[in-house]
Amino acid sequence: MNRLFVPAVRLMNRLRYPQKFALIGLVAALAVAAALFGIYAILNRQITIEQREIAGTELFASAQRALQQIQLHRGLCAGSNGGSNGGSIALRQRLRQSALQVDMALAAVNRQLRNSGDNPAPWQRLQDAWRDLKPQCGRLPPAEDFNRHSRLIDQLQRYSVTLADEYAMTLDPVVDSYYLLETAVNKYPDLLEQLAQLRGMGTGALSARSLTPQQTGEIQARLAVVAEARRHLQNNIATAARFNPAIAAEMQNALDQTNAGIRVLHDALLRDVLDRRFATTPEHFFDRTTRLIDVGYQQLFSIILPTARNILEQRIRHSRQQLWLTLAGALLILLLLAYLFCSAYYAMISNISDFSAMAGRIASGELDGRVELSTRDELQDIAAAFNQVTLSLAAILTRSQRRITLNLAMQQARSIEEMGLCLLHTVAEMLAARKLHFDFRDDGAAQLLRVASLCEASGQADDGQLHRYTLPMISDGETIACLELETPAALTEAERSALNELQPGSKPKAWRSASTISARYSTTPGSVFAASPPSAAS
Repeated sequence: MNRLFVPAVRLMNRLRYPQKFALIGLVAALAVAAALFGIYAILNRQITIEQREIAGTELFASAQRALQQIQLHRGLCAGSNGGSNGGSIALRQRLRQSALQVDMALAAVNRQLRNSGDNPAPWQRLQDAWRDLKPQCGRLPPAEDFNRHSRLIDQLQRYSVTLADEYAMTLDPVVDSYYLLETAVNKYPDLLEQLAQLRGMGTGALSARSLTPQQTGEIQARLAVVAEARRHLQNNIATAARFNPAIAAEMQNALDQTNAGIRVLHDALLRDVLDRRFATTPEHFFDRTTRLIDVGYQQLFSIILPTARNILEQRIRHSRQQLWLTLAGALLILLLLAYLFCSAYYAMISNISDFSAMAGRIASGELDGRVELSTRDELQDIAAAFNQVTLSLAAILTRSQRRITLNLAMQQARSIEEMGLCLLHTVAEMLAARKLHFDFRDDGAAQLLRVASLCEASGQADDGQLHRYTLPMISDGETIACLELETPAALTEAERSALNELQPGSKPKAWRSASTISARYSTTPGSVFAASPPSAAS
Protein backbone atom coordinates (compact mmCIF):
# COMPACT_ATOMS: atom_id res chain seq x y z
CA MET A 1 0.00 0.00 0.00
CA ASN A 2 2.86 2.38 0.79
CA ARG A 3 4.08 2.09 -2.79
CA LEU A 4 0.83 3.60 -3.93
CA PHE A 5 1.64 6.87 -2.17
CA VAL A 6 5.32 7.06 -3.15
CA PRO A 7 4.81 9.45 -6.13
CA ALA A 8 2.56 11.76 -4.10
CA VAL A 9 4.96 11.71 -1.15
CA ARG A 10 7.85 12.60 -3.42
CA LEU A 11 5.86 15.43 -4.94
CA MET A 12 4.84 16.80 -1.54
CA ASN A 13 8.41 16.62 -0.28
CA ARG A 14 9.46 18.91 -3.13
CA LEU A 15 6.90 21.60 -2.29
CA ARG A 16 6.71 24.21 0.42
CA TYR A 17 3.61 24.40 2.59
CA PRO A 18 1.93 27.23 0.60
CA GLN A 19 2.40 25.19 -2.56
CA LYS A 20 1.13 22.03 -0.87
CA PHE A 21 -2.03 23.72 0.37
CA ALA A 22 -2.53 25.41 -3.01
CA LEU A 23 -2.27 22.06 -4.81
CA ILE A 24 -4.63 20.27 -2.41
CA GLY A 25 -7.05 23.21 -2.56
CA LEU A 26 -7.04 23.14 -6.35
CA VAL A 27 -7.78 19.41 -6.42
CA ALA A 28 -10.57 19.84 -3.84
CA ALA A 29 -12.05 22.76 -5.80
CA LEU A 30 -12.01 20.71 -9.01
CA ALA A 31 -13.73 17.82 -7.23
CA VAL A 32 -16.43 20.09 -5.80
CA ALA A 33 -16.86 21.81 -9.16
CA ALA A 34 -17.26 18.45 -10.89
CA ALA A 35 -19.87 17.35 -8.34
CA LEU A 36 -21.73 20.65 -8.68
CA PHE A 37 -21.64 20.40 -12.46
CA GLY A 38 -23.04 16.87 -12.26
CA ILE A 39 -25.88 17.97 -9.97
CA TYR A 40 -26.56 21.00 -12.15
CA ALA A 41 -26.58 18.86 -15.31
CA ILE A 42 -29.04 16.36 -13.81
CA LEU A 43 -31.46 18.97 -12.49
CA ASN A 44 -31.16 21.14 -15.60
CA ARG A 45 -31.82 18.13 -17.82
CA GLN A 46 -34.90 17.33 -15.75
CA ILE A 47 -36.09 20.93 -16.07
CA THR A 48 -35.44 20.86 -19.83
CA ILE A 49 -37.44 17.64 -20.20
CA GLU A 50 -40.35 19.07 -18.24
CA GLN A 51 -40.30 22.28 -20.27
CA ARG A 52 -40.32 20.18 -23.42
CA GLU A 53 -43.27 18.22 -22.09
CA ILE A 54 -45.17 21.46 -21.53
CA ALA A 55 -44.37 22.56 -25.09
CA GLY A 56 -45.50 19.12 -26.26
CA THR A 57 -48.86 19.46 -24.53
CA GLU A 58 -49.53 22.68 -26.42
CA LEU A 59 -48.59 21.15 -29.76
CA PHE A 60 -50.52 17.99 -28.96
CA ALA A 61 -53.62 20.05 -28.07
CA SER A 62 -53.43 21.79 -31.45
CA ALA A 63 -53.18 18.44 -33.21
CA GLN A 64 -56.21 17.18 -31.25
CA ARG A 65 -58.19 20.24 -32.27
CA ALA A 66 -57.38 19.44 -35.90
CA LEU A 67 -58.41 15.86 -35.20
CA GLN A 68 -61.70 17.08 -33.68
CA GLN A 69 -62.47 19.14 -36.79
CA ILE A 70 -61.71 16.25 -39.16
CA GLN A 71 -63.99 13.99 -37.09
CA LEU A 72 -66.70 16.64 -37.35
CA HIS A 73 -66.17 16.85 -41.10
CA ARG A 74 -66.48 13.06 -41.35
CA GLY A 75 -69.81 13.11 -39.52
CA LEU A 76 -71.13 15.88 -41.76
CA CYS A 77 -70.06 13.98 -44.87
CA ALA A 78 -71.79 10.84 -43.56
CA GLY A 79 -75.00 12.79 -42.91
CA SER A 80 -74.97 14.69 -46.20
CA ASN A 81 -74.26 11.54 -48.25
CA GLY A 82 -77.36 9.59 -47.39
CA GLY A 83 -77.47 7.19 -50.29
CA SER A 84 -80.88 6.90 -52.00
CA ASN A 85 -82.44 9.60 -49.78
CA GLY A 86 -79.85 12.16 -50.86
CA GLY A 87 -78.75 12.94 -47.30
CA SER A 88 -79.46 15.92 -45.12
CA ILE A 89 -79.46 19.23 -46.96
CA ALA A 90 -78.82 21.14 -43.70
CA LEU A 91 -75.75 19.09 -42.93
CA ARG A 92 -74.50 19.46 -46.52
CA GLN A 93 -74.65 23.21 -46.16
CA ARG A 94 -72.34 23.05 -43.12
CA LEU A 95 -69.63 21.05 -44.92
CA ARG A 96 -67.90 24.10 -46.43
CA GLN A 97 -67.60 25.81 -43.05
CA SER A 98 -66.33 22.55 -41.52
CA ALA A 99 -63.66 22.22 -44.23
CA LEU A 100 -62.50 25.77 -43.47
CA GLN A 101 -62.28 24.88 -39.77
CA VAL A 102 -60.12 21.87 -40.65
CA ASP A 103 -57.85 24.06 -42.79
CA MET A 104 -57.46 26.56 -39.96
CA ALA A 105 -56.71 23.85 -37.40
CA LEU A 106 -54.07 22.24 -39.66
CA ALA A 107 -52.53 25.65 -40.35
CA ALA A 108 -52.24 26.30 -36.60
CA VAL A 109 -50.36 23.01 -36.13
CA ASN A 110 -48.18 23.86 -39.13
CA ARG A 111 -47.23 27.24 -37.57
CA GLN A 112 -46.34 25.64 -34.27
CA LEU A 113 -44.16 23.05 -36.00
CA ARG A 114 -42.35 25.79 -37.92
CA ASN A 115 -41.85 27.82 -34.75
CA SER A 116 -40.30 24.79 -33.11
CA GLY A 117 -38.01 24.32 -36.11
CA ASP A 118 -39.67 21.07 -37.13
CA ASN A 119 -41.69 20.25 -40.24
CA PRO A 120 -41.44 16.49 -40.63
CA ALA A 121 -42.42 14.51 -43.69
CA PRO A 122 -45.32 12.65 -41.97
CA TRP A 123 -46.99 15.97 -41.30
CA GLN A 124 -46.63 16.96 -44.94
CA ARG A 125 -48.21 13.67 -45.99
CA LEU A 126 -51.13 14.33 -43.63
CA GLN A 127 -51.72 17.73 -45.22
CA ASP A 128 -51.52 16.23 -48.68
CA ALA A 129 -54.00 13.52 -47.71
CA TRP A 130 -56.46 16.15 -46.45
CA ARG A 131 -56.13 18.22 -49.62
CA ASP A 132 -56.93 15.10 -51.65
CA LEU A 133 -59.89 14.14 -49.46
CA LYS A 134 -61.55 17.53 -49.07
CA PRO A 135 -62.98 17.87 -52.63
CA GLN A 136 -64.11 14.21 -52.64
CA CYS A 137 -66.64 14.66 -49.84
CA GLY A 138 -70.12 13.81 -51.17
CA ARG A 139 -68.76 12.30 -54.37
CA LEU A 140 -67.56 9.00 -52.93
CA PRO A 141 -69.75 6.15 -51.72
CA PRO A 142 -70.67 6.64 -48.04
CA ALA A 143 -68.61 3.67 -46.80
CA GLU A 144 -65.49 4.66 -48.76
CA ASP A 145 -65.82 8.28 -47.70
CA PHE A 146 -66.17 7.23 -44.06
CA ASN A 147 -63.17 4.88 -44.30
CA ARG A 148 -60.93 7.51 -45.96
CA HIS A 149 -61.78 10.00 -43.23
CA SER A 150 -61.11 7.32 -40.60
CA ARG A 151 -57.71 6.49 -42.13
CA LEU A 152 -56.75 10.17 -42.13
CA ILE A 153 -57.87 10.48 -38.51
CA ASP A 154 -55.91 7.36 -37.59
CA GLN A 155 -52.78 8.80 -39.26
CA LEU A 156 -53.23 12.09 -37.42
CA GLN A 157 -53.75 10.28 -34.13
CA ARG A 158 -50.59 8.22 -34.63
CA TYR A 159 -48.71 11.37 -35.54
CA SER A 160 -49.99 12.99 -32.33
CA VAL A 161 -48.65 10.03 -30.34
CA THR A 162 -45.32 10.41 -32.16
CA LEU A 163 -45.24 14.07 -31.17
CA ALA A 164 -45.95 13.07 -27.57
CA ASP A 165 -43.07 10.59 -27.70
CA GLU A 166 -40.68 13.17 -29.16
CA TYR A 167 -41.64 15.65 -26.45
CA ALA A 168 -41.25 12.99 -23.70
CA MET A 169 -44.91 13.16 -22.74
CA THR A 170 -45.28 9.38 -22.73
CA LEU A 171 -42.02 8.90 -20.79
CA ASP A 172 -42.80 11.03 -17.75
CA PRO A 173 -41.11 9.56 -14.64
CA VAL A 174 -43.72 10.68 -12.06
CA VAL A 175 -46.78 8.52 -11.55
CA ASP A 176 -49.53 11.16 -11.41
CA SER A 177 -48.38 13.13 -14.45
CA TYR A 178 -47.57 9.91 -16.31
CA TYR A 179 -51.14 8.61 -16.00
CA LEU A 180 -52.61 12.03 -16.81
CA LEU A 181 -50.51 12.33 -19.95
CA GLU A 182 -51.18 8.71 -20.87
CA THR A 183 -54.89 9.49 -20.58
CA ALA A 184 -54.56 12.65 -22.67
CA VAL A 185 -52.37 11.05 -25.37
CA ASN A 186 -53.95 7.62 -25.75
CA LYS A 187 -56.99 6.77 -23.69
CA TYR A 188 -59.10 9.90 -24.09
CA PRO A 189 -58.47 10.43 -27.84
CA ASP A 190 -59.22 6.75 -28.50
CA LEU A 191 -62.50 7.04 -26.59
CA LEU A 192 -63.48 10.25 -28.39
CA GLU A 193 -62.64 8.70 -31.76
CA GLN A 194 -64.95 5.77 -31.01
CA LEU A 195 -67.69 8.22 -30.02
CA ALA A 196 -67.08 10.26 -33.20
CA GLN A 197 -67.34 7.13 -35.32
CA LEU A 198 -70.62 6.25 -33.61
CA ARG A 199 -71.80 9.79 -34.32
CA GLY A 200 -70.96 9.39 -37.99
CA MET A 201 -72.52 5.93 -38.24
CA GLY A 202 -75.69 7.03 -36.47
CA THR A 203 -75.99 10.23 -38.53
CA GLY A 204 -75.51 8.28 -41.75
CA ALA A 205 -78.12 5.68 -40.74
CA LEU A 206 -80.66 8.35 -39.78
CA SER A 207 -79.97 10.26 -42.99
CA ALA A 208 -80.48 7.09 -45.08
CA ARG A 209 -83.27 5.92 -42.76
CA SER A 210 -81.92 2.39 -43.10
CA LEU A 211 -79.43 0.16 -41.28
CA THR A 212 -77.77 -2.89 -42.76
CA PRO A 213 -76.80 -5.87 -40.61
CA GLN A 214 -73.13 -5.01 -41.21
CA GLN A 215 -73.70 -1.47 -39.92
CA THR A 216 -75.54 -2.88 -36.92
CA GLY A 217 -72.58 -5.14 -36.12
CA GLU A 218 -70.14 -2.25 -36.47
CA ILE A 219 -72.19 -0.01 -34.16
CA GLN A 220 -72.45 -2.75 -31.55
CA ALA A 221 -68.71 -3.43 -31.81
CA ARG A 222 -67.99 0.29 -31.37
CA LEU A 223 -70.22 0.40 -28.28
CA ALA A 224 -68.26 -2.50 -26.78
CA VAL A 225 -64.98 -0.73 -27.55
CA VAL A 226 -66.34 2.44 -25.92
CA ALA A 227 -67.23 0.49 -22.77
CA GLU A 228 -63.73 -0.98 -22.62
CA ALA A 229 -62.10 2.42 -23.29
CA ARG A 230 -64.21 3.96 -20.53
CA ARG A 231 -62.94 1.38 -18.03
CA HIS A 232 -59.31 2.12 -19.00
CA LEU A 233 -60.03 5.82 -18.69
CA GLN A 234 -61.49 5.37 -15.21
CA ASN A 235 -58.46 3.31 -14.09
CA ASN A 236 -55.97 5.92 -15.34
CA ILE A 237 -57.77 8.83 -13.73
CA ALA A 238 -58.21 6.92 -10.44
CA THR A 239 -54.49 6.08 -10.38
CA ALA A 240 -53.49 9.69 -11.08
CA ALA A 241 -55.84 10.92 -8.35
CA ARG A 242 -54.51 8.38 -5.86
CA PHE A 243 -50.93 9.65 -6.29
CA ASN A 244 -52.03 13.29 -6.43
CA PRO A 245 -55.11 13.81 -4.25
CA ALA A 246 -55.19 17.51 -5.12
CA ILE A 247 -56.54 16.73 -8.59
CA ALA A 248 -58.95 14.00 -7.52
CA ALA A 249 -62.12 16.14 -7.40
CA GLU A 250 -61.47 17.84 -10.73
CA MET A 251 -60.63 14.59 -12.49
CA GLN A 252 -63.69 12.85 -11.07
CA ASN A 253 -65.89 15.71 -12.31
CA ALA A 254 -64.46 15.37 -15.84
CA LEU A 255 -64.96 11.61 -15.72
CA ASP A 256 -68.56 11.97 -14.57
CA GLN A 257 -69.40 14.35 -17.42
CA THR A 258 -67.77 12.01 -19.93
CA ASN A 259 -69.70 9.01 -18.58
CA ALA A 260 -72.94 10.98 -18.72
CA GLY A 261 -72.34 11.85 -22.38
CA ILE A 262 -71.51 8.24 -23.21
CA ARG A 263 -74.76 7.05 -21.64
CA VAL A 264 -76.77 9.65 -23.57
CA LEU A 265 -75.14 8.61 -26.86
CA HIS A 266 -75.63 4.95 -26.08
CA ASP A 267 -79.34 5.47 -25.32
CA ALA A 268 -79.84 7.53 -28.47
CA LEU A 269 -78.25 4.86 -30.66
CA LEU A 270 -80.30 2.11 -29.08
CA ARG A 271 -83.60 4.00 -29.28
CA ASP A 272 -83.34 5.65 -32.69
CA VAL A 273 -80.84 3.60 -34.70
CA LEU A 274 -80.44 0.04 -33.50
CA ASP A 275 -84.19 -0.28 -32.90
CA ARG A 276 -84.66 1.17 -36.42
CA ARG A 277 -87.19 3.76 -35.35
CA PHE A 278 -85.32 6.60 -37.05
CA ALA A 279 -87.50 9.07 -35.16
CA THR A 280 -84.73 11.61 -34.61
CA THR A 281 -83.63 13.80 -37.51
CA PRO A 282 -79.98 13.50 -38.62
CA GLU A 283 -79.36 17.15 -37.78
CA HIS A 284 -80.70 16.75 -34.23
CA PHE A 285 -78.76 13.54 -33.60
CA PHE A 286 -75.59 15.04 -35.06
CA ASP A 287 -75.83 18.23 -32.99
CA ARG A 288 -76.69 16.38 -29.82
CA THR A 289 -73.82 13.87 -30.12
CA THR A 290 -71.49 16.66 -31.23
CA ARG A 291 -72.23 18.54 -28.04
CA LEU A 292 -71.43 15.41 -26.03
CA ILE A 293 -68.16 14.85 -27.92
CA ASP A 294 -67.29 18.55 -27.60
CA VAL A 295 -67.74 18.22 -23.84
CA GLY A 296 -65.23 15.38 -23.92
CA TYR A 297 -62.74 17.50 -25.87
CA GLN A 298 -63.43 20.37 -23.51
CA GLN A 299 -62.47 18.09 -20.62
CA LEU A 300 -59.29 17.20 -22.49
CA PHE A 301 -58.35 20.79 -23.35
CA SER A 302 -59.47 22.56 -20.18
CA ILE A 303 -58.94 19.99 -17.42
CA ILE A 304 -56.71 17.02 -18.26
CA LEU A 305 -53.97 18.76 -20.28
CA PRO A 306 -53.94 21.95 -18.10
CA THR A 307 -53.75 19.82 -14.95
CA ALA A 308 -50.81 17.93 -16.41
CA ARG A 309 -49.17 21.25 -17.36
CA ASN A 310 -49.71 22.58 -13.84
CA ILE A 311 -48.08 19.51 -12.37
CA LEU A 312 -45.14 19.87 -14.76
CA GLU A 313 -44.80 23.59 -13.96
CA GLN A 314 -44.84 22.84 -10.24
CA ARG A 315 -42.11 20.27 -10.78
CA ILE A 316 -40.10 22.80 -12.78
CA ARG A 317 -40.40 25.33 -9.97
CA HIS A 318 -39.45 22.66 -7.45
CA SER A 319 -36.52 21.53 -9.59
CA ARG A 320 -35.29 25.10 -9.99
CA GLN A 321 -35.67 25.71 -6.28
CA GLN A 322 -33.83 22.48 -5.57
CA LEU A 323 -31.15 23.47 -8.09
CA TRP A 324 -30.56 26.87 -6.50
CA LEU A 325 -30.69 25.43 -2.98
CA THR A 326 -28.21 22.75 -4.00
CA LEU A 327 -25.90 25.30 -5.59
CA ALA A 328 -26.22 27.63 -2.60
CA GLY A 329 -25.59 24.79 -0.15
CA ALA A 330 -22.63 23.56 -2.18
CA LEU A 331 -21.27 27.11 -2.34
CA LEU A 332 -21.60 27.49 1.43
CA ILE A 333 -19.89 24.14 1.94
CA LEU A 334 -17.15 25.21 -0.48
CA LEU A 335 -16.70 28.52 1.39
CA LEU A 336 -16.62 26.66 4.71
CA LEU A 337 -14.08 24.24 3.27
CA ALA A 338 -11.97 27.16 2.03
CA TYR A 339 -12.28 28.88 5.42
CA LEU A 340 -11.20 25.75 7.31
CA PHE A 341 -8.49 25.10 4.73
CA CYS A 342 -7.05 28.61 5.12
CA SER A 343 -7.37 28.35 8.91
CA ALA A 344 -5.43 25.09 8.90
CA TYR A 345 -2.80 26.69 6.68
CA TYR A 346 -2.38 29.77 8.89
CA ALA A 347 -2.38 27.65 12.06
CA MET A 348 0.37 25.42 10.70
CA ILE A 349 2.39 28.36 9.36
CA SER A 350 2.03 30.13 12.72
CA ASN A 351 3.24 27.06 14.61
CA ILE A 352 6.13 26.60 12.22
CA SER A 353 7.03 30.29 12.65
CA ASP A 354 7.08 29.78 16.43
CA PHE A 355 9.41 26.82 15.99
CA SER A 356 11.63 28.86 13.66
CA ALA A 357 11.78 31.83 16.07
CA MET A 358 12.64 29.56 18.99
CA ALA A 359 15.33 27.82 16.96
CA GLY A 360 16.82 31.25 16.18
CA ARG A 361 16.86 32.15 19.89
CA ILE A 362 18.56 28.87 20.71
CA ALA A 363 21.11 29.53 17.98
CA SER A 364 21.81 32.94 19.58
CA GLY A 365 22.37 31.28 22.97
CA GLU A 366 18.99 31.84 24.68
CA LEU A 367 18.04 28.56 26.26
CA ASP A 368 15.44 29.80 28.72
CA GLY A 369 12.63 30.12 26.16
CA ARG A 370 9.95 27.53 25.43
CA VAL A 371 7.71 26.76 22.45
CA GLU A 372 4.07 27.11 23.55
CA LEU A 373 1.42 26.06 20.99
CA SER A 374 -2.37 26.20 21.33
CA THR A 375 -2.83 23.22 19.03
CA ARG A 376 -3.56 19.69 20.21
CA ASP A 377 -2.30 17.84 17.18
CA GLU A 378 1.04 16.17 16.48
CA LEU A 379 2.79 19.54 16.45
CA GLN A 380 2.08 19.80 20.17
CA ASP A 381 3.98 16.53 20.67
CA ILE A 382 6.84 17.90 18.60
CA ALA A 383 6.81 21.12 20.66
CA ALA A 384 6.99 19.11 23.90
CA ALA A 385 9.92 17.09 22.54
CA PHE A 386 11.56 20.32 21.34
CA ASN A 387 11.20 21.91 24.77
CA GLN A 388 12.63 18.79 26.38
CA VAL A 389 15.61 18.96 24.03
CA THR A 390 16.03 22.64 24.96
CA LEU A 391 15.98 21.79 28.66
CA SER A 392 18.49 19.00 28.16
CA LEU A 393 20.71 21.26 26.09
CA ALA A 394 20.51 24.00 28.74
CA ALA A 395 21.44 21.48 31.45
CA ILE A 396 24.34 20.21 29.37
CA LEU A 397 25.57 23.75 28.71
CA THR A 398 25.18 24.65 32.38
CA ARG A 399 27.25 21.65 33.40
CA SER A 400 29.80 22.51 30.73
CA GLN A 401 29.94 26.11 31.89
CA ARG A 402 30.41 24.95 35.46
CA ARG A 403 33.22 22.67 34.37
CA ILE A 404 34.79 25.49 32.37
CA THR A 405 34.37 27.88 35.30
CA LEU A 406 35.84 25.31 37.67
CA ASN A 407 38.74 24.68 35.31
CA LEU A 408 39.30 28.40 34.94
CA ALA A 409 39.02 28.80 38.70
CA MET A 410 41.52 26.01 39.19
CA GLN A 411 43.83 27.56 36.62
CA GLN A 412 43.40 30.94 38.27
CA ALA A 413 43.95 29.32 41.66
CA ARG A 414 47.14 27.72 40.38
CA SER A 415 48.20 31.04 38.90
CA ILE A 416 47.47 32.87 42.13
CA GLU A 417 49.15 30.07 44.03
CA GLU A 418 52.25 30.49 41.95
CA MET A 419 52.15 34.26 42.43
CA GLY A 420 51.53 33.77 46.13
CA LEU A 421 54.48 31.37 46.35
CA CYS A 422 56.65 33.88 44.53
CA LEU A 423 55.49 36.63 46.84
CA LEU A 424 55.99 34.32 49.80
CA HIS A 425 59.60 33.65 48.87
CA THR A 426 60.14 37.34 48.36
CA VAL A 427 58.70 38.17 51.78
CA ALA A 428 60.71 35.27 53.22
CA GLU A 429 63.86 36.80 51.86
CA MET A 430 62.86 40.18 53.25
CA LEU A 431 62.02 38.73 56.67
CA ALA A 432 64.64 36.01 56.87
CA ALA A 433 65.58 36.93 60.37
CA ARG A 434 62.09 36.75 61.67
CA LYS A 435 59.53 34.02 62.23
CA LEU A 436 56.84 34.42 59.50
CA HIS A 437 53.34 33.04 59.29
CA PHE A 438 50.79 34.11 56.61
CA ASP A 439 47.49 32.93 55.21
CA PHE A 440 46.69 33.46 51.52
CA ARG A 441 42.96 33.53 50.71
CA ASP A 442 41.55 33.52 47.12
CA ASP A 443 38.06 34.31 45.88
CA GLY A 444 38.65 33.14 42.26
CA ALA A 445 40.00 36.33 40.63
CA ALA A 446 42.04 36.02 37.45
CA GLN A 447 45.31 37.65 38.55
CA LEU A 448 46.98 39.52 41.37
CA LEU A 449 47.66 43.12 40.36
CA ARG A 450 49.08 44.93 43.37
CA VAL A 451 49.46 44.91 47.17
CA ALA A 452 47.49 47.45 49.15
CA SER A 453 48.64 49.33 52.26
CA LEU A 454 49.96 47.18 55.08
CA CYS A 455 47.76 46.98 58.12
CA GLU A 456 49.06 45.99 61.61
CA ALA A 457 47.32 44.23 64.43
CA SER A 458 48.87 43.13 67.77
CA GLY A 459 48.37 39.97 69.71
CA GLN A 460 50.01 37.81 72.39
CA ALA A 461 52.11 34.69 71.78
CA ASP A 462 53.80 32.20 74.12
CA ASP A 463 57.20 33.70 73.63
CA GLY A 464 56.13 37.27 73.99
CA GLN A 465 54.82 40.08 71.85
CA LEU A 466 53.77 39.12 68.27
CA HIS A 467 53.09 41.59 65.56
CA ARG A 468 50.46 40.65 62.87
CA TYR A 469 50.31 42.38 59.54
CA THR A 470 47.65 42.03 56.80
CA LEU A 471 48.58 42.67 53.15
CA PRO A 472 45.38 43.03 51.05
CA MET A 473 45.86 42.13 47.35
CA ILE A 474 43.60 44.15 45.04
CA SER A 475 42.27 43.17 41.56
CA ASP A 476 39.79 45.42 39.70
CA GLY A 477 39.11 47.44 42.84
CA GLU A 478 38.27 44.39 44.98
CA THR A 479 40.30 42.55 47.61
CA ILE A 480 40.95 39.10 46.22
CA ALA A 481 43.58 37.78 48.63
CA CYS A 482 45.31 38.62 51.87
CA LEU A 483 48.73 37.87 53.31
CA GLU A 484 48.65 37.63 57.07
CA LEU A 485 52.14 38.01 58.61
CA GLU A 486 53.22 37.27 62.17
CA THR A 487 56.58 38.63 63.36
CA PRO A 488 58.20 38.55 66.79
CA ALA A 489 59.34 42.15 66.33
CA ALA A 490 57.68 45.11 64.71
CA LEU A 491 58.66 45.96 61.16
CA THR A 492 60.70 49.01 60.62
CA GLU A 493 59.39 51.87 58.54
CA ALA A 494 61.64 50.89 55.67
CA GLU A 495 60.35 47.29 55.77
CA ARG A 496 56.77 48.47 55.80
CA SER A 497 57.38 50.69 52.78
CA ALA A 498 59.07 47.84 50.97
CA LEU A 499 56.11 45.55 51.57
CA ASN A 500 53.68 48.21 50.38
CA GLU A 501 55.57 48.50 47.13
CA LEU A 502 55.97 44.76 46.77
CA GLN A 503 54.68 43.09 43.52
CA PRO A 504 54.67 39.39 42.68
CA GLY A 505 58.12 38.35 41.58
CA SER A 506 59.76 41.63 42.60
CA LYS A 507 62.79 41.96 44.84
CA PRO A 508 62.98 44.14 47.94
CA LYS A 509 65.06 47.29 47.83
CA ALA A 510 66.41 46.95 51.37
CA TRP A 511 65.88 44.35 53.97
CA ARG A 512 67.50 42.81 56.96
CA SER A 513 68.75 39.25 56.56
CA ALA A 514 67.88 36.28 58.73
CA SER A 515 69.04 32.69 58.87
CA THR A 516 65.72 30.85 59.21
CA ILE A 517 62.07 31.37 58.19
CA SER A 518 58.93 29.22 58.12
CA ALA A 519 55.64 30.18 56.39
CA ARG A 520 52.33 28.86 55.12
CA TYR A 521 49.47 30.22 52.98
CA SER A 522 46.16 29.01 51.52
CA THR A 523 44.46 29.81 48.18
CA THR A 524 41.01 28.82 49.44
CA PRO A 525 39.72 28.45 52.97
CA GLY A 526 40.91 25.17 54.44
CA SER A 527 43.63 24.60 51.80
CA VAL A 528 47.09 25.25 53.33
CA PHE A 529 50.39 25.08 51.47
CA ALA A 530 53.73 25.05 53.33
CA ALA A 531 56.70 26.95 51.96
CA SER A 532 60.27 26.03 52.86
CA PRO A 533 62.80 28.77 53.49
CA PRO A 534 64.98 29.65 50.52
CA SER A 535 68.44 28.25 50.32
CA ALA A 536 71.43 30.38 51.01
CA ALA A 537 72.06 30.70 47.23
CA SER A 538 68.63 32.30 46.62
